[in-house]
Amino acid sequence: MATLASVLPDDVRVARMIVTYEDVVSLDLQLVARDAAAWDEALARLAAADDLEHVVPGPERREGELRTTVRAQWKGGSR
Repeated sequence: MATLASVLPDDVRVARMIVTYEDVVSLDLQLVARDAAAWDEALARLAAADDLEHVVPGPERREGELRTTVRAQWKGGSR
């Protein structure tokens, strides 16, 4: 959570997070952004985060707030 808190812009929040512990530690995040610009910044920051890799955005819903999912793997998070 510290990594997410440090990289997400103020206009983006984590609505839900699922952590899966298998061969690698995977994150499934549901994010809510105030607008598309905040979402674009969040995605760029997540992709550049030192602790994350394989950051893949999912479907988006752009009705007022932007809601989307992101999948990522925690670097060094293998068992």
